[in-house]
Amino acid sequence: MRLLTTQDGLPRISWGAVIAGVILSLIAYLIMSVLGTAIDASLLAPVSQPNPGRDFGFGSGVWVIITTALAVFVGSYFAGRVARARES
Repeated sequence: MRLLTTQDGLPRISWGAVIAGVILSLIAYLIMSVLGTAIDASLLAPVSQPNPGRDFGFGSGVWVIITTALAVFVGSYFAGRVARARES
């Protein structure tokens, strides 16, 4: 793989692809967060459990880690695929 550079020797960056990747990453994070909140809220049963917040906190923490990793992967993958390679 060849690194494309400018005349000054600096690597080229496709800012449009970077911005699109960030926007897509934020959208994926928002959708996954809303989904996780809905799932956790539906599993919460304060009447039948003496301390429902204990399991809720652990599940939410795991979901935040998974959601963040997945959103970053989706955004960076999209930015890498959309970036155009222009040869000088």
